[in-house]
Amino acid sequence: MTTPTPIRACRALLVPGFLALLAGCEEAPREGTGDRALLRGFCEGDVVIASASDLDAFLARGCTALTGVLKISGTYLENVSVPGLAVAGHLAISSNAALRSASFPALEAVAGGGDCHWPDDCADYSGLAVHENPSLVSIELPVLVGVRMSFQVAGNAALEELDAPVMTLVGGEVSVVDNPALPACQALSVLARIRKAGSSGPAIIVGNGTSLACSELGLCQGDIKIESAQAWTALVESGCTEIAGDLTVETSDAPSLPGDPVVQIVDGQLRIEENAVLESFSLPALTLAGAGIHVSTNPVLASLELPALVSTWDLVVRDSAAVVALVLPALRTADVEVLANPSLRRLSLPSLSATGWLSVDDDASLLEIDLPQLASVGILSISRNAALARLSLPSLKAEELHVDDDASLLEIDLPRLAGVRLSSMSRNAALARVGLPSLTAGELHVDDDASLLEIDLPLLASAGPFSSSRDAVLSHLSLPSLAASSGGLSVDDNPLLESLSLPALATADGSAYGSGLSIHRNASLTSLGLPALRTMSQDSGLEVGGNPALAALSLPQLSSAFWVNVIANDSLASFSAPALAELHGDCGGLAVSGMALFELELPALTSACQVTIGGTTQLVTLEAPSLRSVWNLSLTRNAALERVNLSALTDVGRNLQIVDNPMLPQCWAEGLLDQLKTAPPPDYVYIEGNDTTATCPP
Repeated sequence: MTTPTPIRACRALLVPGFLALLAGCEEAPREGTGDRALLRGFCEGDVVIASASDLDAFLARGCTALTGVLKISGTYLENVSVPGLAVAGHLAISSNAALRSASFPALEAVAGGGDCHWPDDCADYSGLAVHENPSLVSIELPVLVGVRMSFQVAGNAALEELDAPVMTLVGGEVSVVDNPALPACQALSVLARIRKAGSSGPAIIVGNGTSLACSELGLCQGDIKIESAQAWTALVESGCTEIAGDLTVETSDAPSLPGDPVVQIVDGQLRIEENAVLESFSLPALTLAGAGIHVSTNPVLASLELPALVSTWDLVVRDSAAVVALVLPALRTADVEVLANPSLRRLSLPSLSATGWLSVDDDASLLEIDLPQLASVGILSISRNAALARLSLPSLKAEELHVDDDASLLEIDLPRLAGVRLSSMSRNAALARVGLPSLTAGELHVDDDASLLEIDLPLLASAGPFSSSRDAVLSHLSLPSLAASSGGLSVDDNPLLESLSLPALATADGSAYGSGLSIHRNASLTSLGLPALRTMSQDSGLEVGGNPALAALSLPQLSSAFWVNVIANDSLASFSAPALAELHGDCGGLAVSGMALFELELPALTSACQVTIGGTTQLVTLEAPSLRSVWNLSLTRNAALERVNLSALTDVGRNLQIVDNPMLPQCWAEGLLDQLKTAPPPDYVYIEGNDTTATCPP
């Protein structure tokens, strides 16, 4: 029988589920499972210690590993020692009024587990937390190697000693805050060991002891504010490589800051704000600003140099009137906002590969955006940059993209963009071409681009929604691969558009009670191809209206829709929907009008809520021989209509209106009413203004 490796040798650090142990150890045994029972002291669940008896009971269990939270809170114990516990899920020591010492001589890992596997899962117990123990003098963690989540020691007024000499791994934030009796160097030494082990996670060390810097460690605790050149010089001379807080530069009378600090890490935020005469700023060694970099309202700042910066939470440069170029050659990850810098001509982030959002807006002089490696973006906005002429992002894959109101932009080139949740490229007055050769899916709006000549979307297979509207000179639009549209597809108000080709479009679904497919007011449209369109959703339909040059519309495969409206297309002579069988929904229907329409055949239509044929001047024959049921039927103002075939119709539920059709026999209309007697009669019947002189066969 194999003897399992002891916990002390395993170090269960930074692994999901708490006890999948590192260093080749197997998952921890559970009691009563054969060989696994050899590992004694494995305890599951949470433990709360609120009294001496609670502590004695826990120690009597002999736990060496606890999967859940060990909470020591609200006690009047003076000393707590837990000598056998090697691994805990979470450890919380808080609000113990008399507690002077807490000792965990065997504890190697606080490794998560229980219901709290990540910090967001458990706000109260996310790692190791020692909070608000007013009499606590010492914490002894002599063999603690790591904490999978956060390490927090805060608000312990009497704390003098924090003994964690071998801790090198912390998965979350390191926070040692407001322990005024704790020597600054001791607090900073915790962070120094973690940094030496390679961790670059967030940290805050502030409000401990009286000293700002710990020179032998190269660390400064707390927030530092630079309000003069002298304060900057003091920072340079301190030799700090890391500031465990914020660094704020806010001067009123310093045009320059002499010397270069060796600061490599600012754990908090770097703020360069409200510097009235500052002309240049440089932190040549800075690699990380944990909580972001904000540069704003520096009216004469022309040079911002952060050549070694690799990562920051967010980079914001705004309202800095004199900045001409922003070049950060090493920056790989950050959210970025570059806003309202009127002199900025160049933005270069050649190493940036991923960002949650990137916004470059209202930079009136911007000529160049250099982002060659940018592949992953949550939200990208490049808008209202009046001088920008070209946008090329060769590696980009984005979730949401806005390129709007860039008055000089001539071309958008996004060769690798394959899918996007929302993309808007609108109101770019000079834009002549949109090239998205790899885009296969997404929501796309290309509207109000007055000079647009070409939209290249050869692979777009699924769009939702899509719009190309008010593009003043666009003459041809083809979406050869588009098979499905959801949320609406609109091609409206393009005065020079001659052809619209959608050869693969099979389904078009709209938003709730919105058009699945809208083609309106395109004054030059003569060719509309929808050969594959088969179905439209329960709550959307097809609208083709106000296209005065369109002469023919064929829907050879359309079988069902909520509604089909083909109206006010003055040249439309032919409309064919031979497979249309059902106009479904609460009150879906068919509406057809047009002065040139000559013949209308609907051989497969069996049911509809509404059928409205009106205002035609050339229509002679209407064929709907399979129509059995309709809620509202309206045939009005059809000047040439002579013959209607509704031979299967037996049910008109609400409204029957056959009015002002001067060539249609009145006797036919009255005979239709007789034909409906197998069902309850319509609620409203209007039959008038038809040919009363014509005769009908008996």
